[in-house]
Amino acid sequence: MAYSRRELLAFHDTSKERHKEIVETLLSKLNNKEKLTLAESKFICLGLRRIYKEAEQIPAFSADNFNQCSDFLFWSKYLIYWDSHDGIGVIKDGPNSIVSDDQKKEDVEFLNGHYLQWKDVVYSRKFDNAILQTIANETVRLIKEITDYLKNIGKGENWRRRAEKSLILHSKYLYYQVSEYYEEDNAEEETITLCGSLIVIDYFVYVHTLFGHFAEQVKFGRPGKSYHRNTNVDFRNIPQEILSILSLYIGNIDCNKFNKQYLFFNKDGIDCAIWFRPLNRFLKGGIMQSYLRAQTFYPIELKKDIDKVKNMDILKINNSLSFYIDR
Repeated sequence: MAYSRRELLAFHDTSKERHKEIVETLLSKLNNKEKLTLAESKFICLGLRRIYKEAEQIPAFSADNFNQCSDFLFWSKYLIYWDSHDGIGVIKDGPNSIVSDDQKKEDVEFLNGHYLQWKDVVYSRKFDNAILQTIANETVRLIKEITDYLKNIGKGENWRRRAEKSLILHSKYLYYQVSEYYEEDNAEEETITLCGSLIVIDYFVYVHTLFGHFAEQVKFGRPGKSYHRNTNVDFRNIPQEILSILSLYIGNIDCNKFNKQYLFFNKDGIDCAIWFRPLNRFLKGGIMQSYLRAQTFYPIELKKDIDKVKNMDILKINNSLSFYIDR
């Protein structure tokens, strides 16, 4: 049986009996080389270090011994070294665990191998799925933007290489994050009709929002952008977050107020924006369909957006969500 991503993400709320059952089942699948979903692989592979031999304070299993754990060996190392890929300074693997110099050397070499491998993927322009293509396109775009920014502020080649490596490694991490979301029951495309307009919510807005508006330090402090810095947005389920917000717009806001460009709203005390892009596509039978694609989702921080909000009215929907509407 496959365990759902939702259940595995909420394992802290799972009973001890259910948790033990999940761990034992996934360990059995690992040992028998049975296929695991990405969510299952992440759950068990990252959790192996917490399984100890009886009466001994040493791990009973090592993720290195299982081929299906290779993706999440990268995942776990990246999260440790995400802001210091060269292992410079004190590196902590947990609140009370400092990584030794020998381990740092090994880990840095490991991450560099993933950087070189993923760099080839990103620049190859040959992709076997749309998520990978979108990730690669966003990676190349951001590398250009950020290296141009670094050059303009007087940074040299070392900074350019550092930025490229940082973004390429981050893109691999995001690829697994987004792929895990879509691997199970989540549709690659969610649609909703809003005030007579077909809205499409797909992997593009997920990739663009995660890459462009999270992990501010990975972008080297580039100005003119806004970033989600708190937990009021569930980065693991961005498409569902957007769909939920749009669903609450329907029936509560006068459609004459929907401008088909953006929605401004306040979520849990944070002013945010969702922007749309008008697109066309051909359906079976040669029928052309016009739609609005959800393009990006970010907190309002820039002056141009703040000025817009100041000149709008606000309509409260519930305790956590209000919409800004034109006067």
